[in-house]
Amino acid sequence: MSNSTPNEANVSAHQQATEPVPPPPGYSAGDQPHGPQQPTGPNGFVTGLRDQLSVITHLAKGQTLHALQAASRSPQMWLVTLIAGTLLIGLLLATTLARISGAAMSSVSSFFGGSTIYFGMTAGAWFTLVFASIIVAALIMLLRAVALHLTFQLAGKPQPFRTSMSLLAAAYSLFLPIMALVLVLMLIPGRLWVMIMAVVGTFLWTLLTLVAELLIYIGLNRTTGFAASPLRAHIIATGIWMIVVAIIYVVVSMILGDIAFDALGGML
Repeated sequence: MSNSTPNEANVSAHQQATEPVPPPPGYSAGDQPHGPQQPTGPNGFVTGLRDQLSVITHLAKGQTLHALQAASRSPQMWLVTLIAGTLLIGLLLATTLARISGAAMSSVSSFFGGSTIYFGMTAGAWFTLVFASIIVAALIMLLRAVALHLTFQLAGKPQPFRTSMSLLAAAYSLFLPIMALVLVLMLIPGRLWVMIMAVVGTFLWTLLTLVAELLIYIGLNRTTGFAASPLRAHIIATGIWMIVVAIIYVVVSMILGDIAFDALGGML
């Protein structure tokens, strides 16, 4: 029996150290994993959608602070609120105007013995109105976030822009289920029903706007500690926003008025 020399032992150890490690199960020899495999988490938008449902649930239960906290922790919920809110506004506004126009035209038509008109608007005008409403609603909401961001600046407590968006998303969350419900009810035929839903929808819109403004001011005070009341800064920033919105409303009304007359001309 021969004894191995020190050099042979070093060579043997070097060969063992440089031998390739066999790949783990599920990988071929040429397809080995590079580094530890991180588990894939849920999509950010999907998480934001879940947070949106959670915020609506908290608000429905009267848990205002829980809703504001959930919105502030969610990085994508504001995007869900923006997309869903503007889409619902576009569909609801265009459908409501088309149904009211149809009801008015049906009244005139029935007086002369004509048939009932369900949608008093051409398809092209309806799609144009939906698209224009989505753009205008998104612009108004973003301007509201800018106004809230300005409030933090004027009050001496600057915050990231996402903080303003998250706060607005929580405040406007109750609009989403109400608009979806009114949109579905607005599709039910009937001239009298359409007028009733128009009045109910206007009342709910006004009520939810007041609730949203209250939630915004509550969230404004809960976001950070102000040395003094942010009411004055909030009034100034909100007043500037309202002036800009009024200008946008006048311009858009003139444009959509032309679209409405063209639509009625195509239906008559």
